Amino acid sequence: MATHYSGKISEVIYAHMDPGEDLVKSIFNICKECDIQTGLVMSITGALQHTRILVFTPTSVTKHETEVIDIPGEVEISGHGILGRVYAPEMGSTPFSNPGYVHGEPYLHIHATCTSAHQTLCGHLLEGTLVSTRHPKSHFTIVLGKVEGVKLQMTCDPAVERAHFSKGIFHRLLPA
Repeated sequence: MATHYSGKISEVIYAHMDPGEDLVKSIFNICKECDIQTGLVMSITGALQHTRILVFTPTSVTKHETEVIDIPGEVEISGHGILGRVYAPEMGSTPFSNPGYVHGEPYLHIHATCTSAHQTLCGHLLEGTLVSTRHPKSHFTIVLGKVEGVKLQMTCDPAVERAHFSKGIFHRLLPA
């Protein structure tokens, strides 16, 4: 049976991104500035000049591995995700895993569907994804929701071996 807790969206944050801005780093910084402990990426809408995503690559009928895909050039993006905090007090301020999680810092888990003139891919949004615009003022917009009453923590159990990504990384959901 699924574990669930109720929370409320206490604030909705709209943000415009500047051309050339790293989308993931910007969302990370907004989470810090707005003290988002748990939240939602409600919408990502716009164009990119370079896209970097992690996708599943089937290697056989029963096993999947991941691959980082870089898509140069114009891409349209639609995205959503969850926001939480890294919970790894035993690590202190020492970064661990990839992309270098640090206890107490924001945690982003964002899925994006990206369409170029040649392909459409869906995967995990990564740093290195750069905003594009053809207008003097960017209209690239994201919408984040701050949630109260629930905690989402990214934590790890080094004893758990995972087939991809990092050892034992998982989401812990708790009442606030």
